[in-house]
Amino acid sequence: HREHQHAESIVQPLQIVRCMRRDHNYFYFHLLSACVVGVSVGLSFFRLQDDLKGLNDRFSVLMLSVFFFALQGVSGRIWYRKDDSVFTRDARCGYVSSLEYFGVVTALDRVLLRCVPSILYVVFVWALSHRL
Repeated sequence: HREHQHAESIVQPLQIVRCMRRDHNYFYFHLLSACVVGVSVGLSFFRLQDDLKGLNDRFSVLMLSVFFFALQGVSGRIWYRKDDSVFTRDARCGYVSSLEYFGVVTALDRVLLRCVPSILYVVFVWALSHRL
C-alpha cells in the first residue's frame, strides 16, 4: 500500500503537467503578460529618485504590483477540465482521491501560473525602476 501511494505521488503531477503541455499557450500567455506589464511599469517609473516624489512613485509601483498580482490570480484555470475523463476513471478505480488530485492541481497551478510570472514581473520592475 505504501508503494502504491508513492507511485500516485509521482504519477499525478506528471499527468497534470502533461495536461498543461496540451494547453501550453495559456502558460506562455501568463509569462508574456508578466513581462509586458513588468517592462511597462518599470519604464513608467524608470530610475526612481530618493526624494518625496520618488517615495510617492514607489508607493504607486507597490499598488500597481498588488493590482497585477490580484488580477493574475483571478485568471486561474483548473487543469482538471482537460483531464476530467482520466480523473473520473482513476477515482472510480480507487487510484486517486479528490483531495489528493485537487491538491496537486492547485499546487502546480500556484507554482507555474502564479509564482513564475510574478518573479518575472518583479525582476523587470526592479531592474528598470531602481538605480543600479
